[in-house]
Amino acid sequence: VIRVKNEYRFFVCRNEGYGVSSYDLQKNDLGIAMCHFELVAEELGLKGEWIKNETEKIPSKWTYIATWVAVE
Repeated sequence: VIRVKNEYRFFVCRNEGYGVSSYDLQKNDLGIAMCHFELVAEELGLKGEWIKNETEKIPSKWTYIATWVAVE
């Protein structure tokens, strides 16, 4: 997760041999992390929304997933 101002950008950096070949375990793990992030934000009284911003410049081994944007 990278924070830029009011945005929290979620990425995955793939690890070879992680999980089983027929299931994307890292994507599942990231979904759990995103859920926990949103639940904690809600608990803290923060409001926000998920967006996709595919124009991100990222390291070659990373995959952009989504951005949580805090709104006031």
